[in-house]
Amino acid sequence: MSDQSNSKSKRSILRSPMTNVIVSFLLTSVIGTAITQFYFDRRQHEQLRVAQQQNRKEALTLFTQHMMENQIRAERLIEAMKTAAESEDASKAKDAHEESWIAWRREKPRVLLLVKDLLSLSQYERFREILESRLEQGMIVPMRRCLHGGFAQARASGRVDELLEGCGTKGHDEKLLACIEALFNELHEISAAESGIKNEIGDERRAELAKRVDQACTTEPW
Repeated sequence: MSDQSNSKSKRSILRSPMTNVIVSFLLTSVIGTAITQFYFDRRQHEQLRVAQQQNRKEALTLFTQHMMENQIRAERLIEAMKTAAESEDASKAKDAHEESWIAWRREKPRVLLLVKDLLSLSQYERFREILESRLEQGMIVPMRRCLHGGFAQARASGRVDELLEGCGTKGHDEKLLACIEALFNELHEISAAESGIKNEIGDERRAELAKRVDQACTTEPW
């Protein structure tokens, strides 16, 4: 009799409108919160992915833009010196080349900050080391110092060809452009994989990209 009474009592409770309200509230609260959190996380992930894509595009653009601008202005300076080192055009070309270097130094911290957010720590350190020690200090800076340092003397003496030969301008364009392209390709591909924009690349492909950069960005005499 007691069991039947308990059973009826339980059924009565389960059928109670208040029970339905409580159960509905709990289900709605738990499931609703879970769904809300799911879409919130998804939205955050998408926002992060879009931000990474934008940062990647900006880093690649700034890097190539400034590197190529510096190279183009170096070529114009060399041509102006060959044509007429004492001319006003040569002086303007020298100033323009210097301006491009200053612009790169101004933008470089932003480029490195963007790249740091795109790559793993080891990949970032590798990129920075090659950029600074090989591309800048091994190629761009020596050429800039040589051209600018001997500019006035070459103009006065007329020995421009000797200056250009001493600066190692022959083959400089190809070597520098090859280094920029190799470093760009490595950054482009690895940053895409690290950011989830493309599938992760394997160790073999990473080694291949690194080898190309090492070969292109050697600081041995040209």
